[in-house]
Amino acid sequence: MVKIYSAIQMMFISVALTAIGSVISNIESLSGLGSIMSIVGGIMTIAALYRLRHENSHFSKAIRLFWIYMGLTLLLVILAAAMLVSIVSDESYNSAALVWAIALLVMAVIVLILALAMQYQLYSGFEELRALRNLDYPPKRIMWCFYLALISMIVSVISISGITALVISSAAGGDTALTAAAHTIDMAGNIMLVFGTMMEAIHLWLIFTFMQSAKAALENETPEGWS
Repeated sequence: MVKIYSAIQMMFISVALTAIGSVISNIESLSGLGSIMSIVGGIMTIAALYRLRHENSHFSKAIRLFWIYMGLTLLLVILAAAMLVSIVSDESYNSAALVWAIALLVMAVIVLILALAMQYQLYSGFEELRALRNLDYPPKRIMWCFYLALISMIVSVISISGITALVISSAAGGDTALTAAAHTIDMAGNIMLVFGTMMEAIHLWLIFTFMQSAKAALENETPEGWS
């Protein structure tokens, strides 16, 4: 249980770093620090998951999905760079540019689905861990971490789609329409920042309370029962 508690504690710290990093990265003077904190948080998440990989099949699936996710993300970056080079070297629009764009879109959707699948396996692993270790934690509550990620993803897609449609419709309206659209986009960005902060706060609370239940289970064990 000592190993499990330390891994959950590391997970909480990683989520906190990622949450704080994502918020302060919106501040221009602190964007670099925010990015570093998010990267460190991601590394700590994988380290915690690696420690838990033998606890149940969900954790082992999550770590495998992570490596596939990383590989496809790297491929996505390479494709984006190749498309940029292709566009810069050939200023005329051609069918190849459309092919690149479609390939990037398909790859981005696959990466997004993999990220959600990884989180589902991660928090399903915590749910199974709760049952196996008899943690004093409400059943299925930890799965809300996954549901929050899913809700945030849906809201982000809707927001991006709306902004794209707004920009396209405003382009034909001249400078006045574009200025109004810019103010609307700025307001939408502030709303999304508040929404994201609220989601991260709930996420942190869920992980923290799960960590506290693991701590209580650890304190109730005898030294001979520690694993």
